[in-house]
Amino acid sequence: MKQSVQLLLILATVSTVFSYGHAASAECQLDDIYPPIGLNKAITQIPVPYSENENLVATVKTKSGFNCEGFRVEFRACPSGFTGTKCDTTDGALVLANPGPVVASGKATISWSVKKLRTDYDDYTLRAVVGTGVGNNVSQVYSPTILIKSGQICAITNFSATRTGSTGPFSFIVKSNDKCENKTSIVQLMLQPGGANAQIPGDIVATGAIKNNQFSASWTGDPSTSNFFFKGAIAGGGTIDSQVFLNGQPAPVPGTTVCGNKICEVGEANSTCPTDCTVIPATATKSYSFNITNPLKGGPNDLFDIINIVTQWIIYIAVPLAVLWIMYAGFLMLTAGPKPENFKKGKDILWYTILGLAIIFIGKGFVTLIISIIQLGGTS
Repeated sequence: MKQSVQLLLILATVSTVFSYGHAASAECQLDDIYPPIGLNKAITQIPVPYSENENLVATVKTKSGFNCEGFRVEFRACPSGFTGTKCDTTDGALVLANPGPVVASGKATISWSVKKLRTDYDDYTLRAVVGTGVGNNVSQVYSPTILIKSGQICAITNFSATRTGSTGPFSFIVKSNDKCENKTSIVQLMLQPGGANAQIPGDIVATGAIKNNQFSASWTGDPSTSNFFFKGAIAGGGTIDSQVFLNGQPAPVPGTTVCGNKICEVGEANSTCPTDCTVIPATATKSYSFNITNPLKGGPNDLFDIINIVTQWIIYIAVPLAVLWIMYAGFLMLTAGPKPENFKKGKDILWYTILGLAIIFIGKGFVTLIISIIQLGGTS
């Protein structure tokens, strides 16, 4: 009996070990302990910031007790929020390597030169998928959200055009950020023969390459008009207009002060520009006159005029309406026939119409009387 029990225990142990070994060799599972996909940056904030073209290294580990050696892992980048099968079908999803890296020593690693996959998304997520080895089942995990920041692009930062004397050559300086090196820069003459509203492109007077964030040039020509300006440009980096030249000379830059133009501008004072900024003594008084146009037809000057206009307007409306009601009352009375109620209705309408007219005319006279009494009292 004792030997039989020992044999059963041995068989149970062997069966357990065999089952575990079979499961370990037949199924692969990715570790989902946070972070499921490790990054080559410390995760001190979410989303984790990366710049475009920066190298991102992602690592995924397998669960302890599962034999994933030799299994291939697919790494895919997807716009944030597109998980599961949506990551397979959405626009902008990208398989980072095909075929994917092989699991070795319990982990798989991939590197990616970061770039935006869609212009309308800045946040992305990495997904790692591996077949479990059992049917069509898969094991998948996701990285923390990644924020991809656009890299700086070439941009013109400043442009100046100056002239030596009244007829001397022009000097140009085009400045840029540090992303414009060796890009082509031009300076174009812009003519204004009819004033500020007319801008006619003229000749390109200077061209060259940006070196050390700058392009300098000069021009000894003479514009065909007295009013003009220059446009500085960098290929792919934008344009900036120079100040306007009036009668061949640089006009004041908007926002600057010019003493002697009869305008007291910001930054000027009586002490620095008395011709523009006249001091008004503190004790001086100044009067201002203004008029408000009367919006009412007839030009009423006071409340009584308004009352007269309103009552007159009521009469203008009431008289035509009274005529219509009287005609209607007469029609009812003439066509009443065997219906005495129609005759009575017409009689009532006639009575109330005449009464209403009487009240309106008496009211008009009453208003006139009151106004006369008030005005009479005001003259004493």
